[in-house]
Amino acid sequence: HDDTVEGVAFAGNLVLSAADDETVAITDMASGKVVGTLREHVGRCLSVAVPSKTNDADGGNIFVTSGSDNMVKVWDADKRRVVVNFDQATAPVWSVAAFARPGRFVAGSADGHLRWHNIYTERERSLPNGDKEPIVPLNGDPQPRGGYIERDIMAHEGGVYSVAPSPTDAFLVSGGADGKVIVWRNDGGKIREWADSQKDIVGVAVSPDGKRIASASLDGKVRLYDAEKGIATWQHPAPPPEVAGAGGGLSGSYWKDKDMSGEPLLKRTEAQVDFDLKGATPISGVPTDNVCARWEGFYEAPASGKYTFGTRSDDGVRLWIDDKPVIDNWTDHGPTEDRAKEPIVLKKGQRVRLKLEYYQGSGGGEIHLLAGRGSEPLSVVPKGRLFPLPVVVPLKSPKSTSPLGTPSPLSVPERGSKTPVKTPIK
Repeated sequence: HDDTVEGVAFAGNLVLSAADDETVAITDMASGKVVGTLREHVGRCLSVAVPSKTNDADGGNIFVTSGSDNMVKVWDADKRRVVVNFDQATAPVWSVAAFARPGRFVAGSADGHLRWHNIYTERERSLPNGDKEPIVPLNGDPQPRGGYIERDIMAHEGGVYSVAPSPTDAFLVSGGADGKVIVWRNDGGKIREWADSQKDIVGVAVSPDGKRIASASLDGKVRLYDAEKGIATWQHPAPPPEVAGAGGGLSGSYWKDKDMSGEPLLKRTEAQVDFDLKGATPISGVPTDNVCARWEGFYEAPASGKYTFGTRSDDGVRLWIDDKPVIDNWTDHGPTEDRAKEPIVLKKGQRVRLKLEYYQGSGGGEIHLLAGRGSEPLSVVPKGRLFPLPVVVPLKSPKSTSPLGTPSPLSVPERGSKTPVKTPIK
């Protein structure tokens, strides 16, 4: 290529590359030689995708490209000819990716949209009398294909830069100019999202087993997420290690019902809130179902910066920061990550008061208290950063020295006096 290469894909023993020189090059891996150069896009070629599976009825042997001309083009891989053009995008199409199911792919464009595409092979056509006849290509033309947009959704403000379906088509991941990584169902419904980067997400990928999601950002960081639990697990470069705190944990109270009525069943200090129930209880004496808990205390910032607090829960959860409600998802739900809408600015060593409430209805359950600074992904608040509520000790009345049994007056010095003067406190 004579300019920047934007995307590559394998096609058997060939490598396809899309570049800003307006071409798609086809290179033989064995010889290292370019065996084909395709020019159909007017402007930069931004992405190329090759299906892992093919089906004769669903387009057969094809590959897909996209470009700065707002076009998505479907190619006959054998004839190396364009067979379908999609022009629905209103801005450059930055990324295309093929689903596991033959003839189906997704495109993300700078207009912020995700579009699901379907391709089919046209083998026959209808005649005026209602009969059908086979379509036989002439003069070496490729077999005709047709296509349609199955779904079109607004996904990212500012544009979609990268898309990646899971290996089994169970879900789809996208990254965009809004700094978000979003997981979608194939019906277009949103499963969850992360906004750990302050800059564009320019690459996303799903592991071969579908359990992990990776993202690449213009902030120079690669982040790894647990696709099932929806939590951040790893970041490179890693944030500087935190200085271990001296906190003793949060003050915890547990009830046998969801209303927190009456005296708690149990009170104790928890080093951190990081429980995965899985049908059992981590605390002896606390039931598994229809249980409610409250944790209170303080969080101490290990460094100065903007902090975002969140939770990972199944079922209901509520969180207050300095007596201000920031999360309220008091519902029965599966594993869900919630986060405060706005970060708070803390100085190193500054403490904020926390109150976290949780209930577990039935079945499996979990509750995790999360926090993250700046663009760091949210993670479980570590031991040592949490401090319990102070223990209130009731004051005892002073012992009487009066023969009548009444308390004696306390001695306090007069202002400016160097010696105590007996002055009754009224």
